[in-house]
Amino acid sequence: MEIIPLTWLDKINSSRKTVVVLAVLALFSGIGTYTVFARSGAAGPNPDIVLGFMYLNLGLLIVIGLLVSKRLVKLWFQRRQGLAGSQLHTRMVVLFSVVAVIPTIVVALFSVFLFDFGIRSWFTERIGAAVDASQAVAEAYLEEHRQNISGDALAMAFDLNRQAPFLMSRPKQLAKFIQAQAAIRNLTEAVIFETSGKVLAKTGLSLTFDFEPFPESAFRKARNGEVATLTSEVDRVRAIIRLIISLMPTYLSPDL
Repeated sequence: MEIIPLTWLDKINSSRKTVVVLAVLALFSGIGTYTVFARSGAAGPNPDIVLGFMYLNLGLLIVIGLLVSKRLVKLWFQRRQGLAGSQLHTRMVVLFSVVAVIPTIVVALFSVFLFDFGIRSWFTERIGAAVDASQAVAEAYLEEHRQNISGDALAMAFDLNRQAPFLMSRPKQLAKFIQAQAAIRNLTEAVIFETSGKVLAKTGLSLTFDFEPFPESAFRKARNGEVATLTSEVDRVRAIIRLIISLMPTYLSPDL
């Protein structure tokens, strides 16, 4: 049986020296791949450089695989023709092939692992940064609303206290007054109530007040003449301030 000619494979120098050189190149390529990821910084590795190393590792693996395959094929044909020197020669060739291929395979797998790990880290950092930025925006949004509603509560309390002699004896006028105040300040709702829970006036949308009472700490702060603000899980911002419009302790609660 004739040995099948390996046309384009024969153009490659399949000596042991060539395979060893390629294996060393594969090792250095793996080190280069690791260096690219290790020194990429917060911005992440350059995609073009990473792809370049991946293609280089894959190319080295293919070339070494072809060279080793060529030697194994030739050895197989020689054994079929009885030309092989001995089993020792066969074992040496197989051992050399394995030793030459294993480092390249390890480097290729290592490169794939680094690429996957780098991509995961890159996305994790950016997702974390996006979450932190979103949280910062939400906190700034709530803080701005707290300041706005505190100013609205003080302004409404001032107007109510000034108009108290006229409004307290006219419940309908008080209701219209608070509705107008809420509309001017773009408030979701506003309520005037006593400590006992009696509602003196409220806007038309004030339907949830009875179900969301204020904590004692908010009342204590309001009794001291301060504006107490509270937030809910649905980003609802409320305030409470004490009024001086009647003998009974009376409070105003605007809501954004």
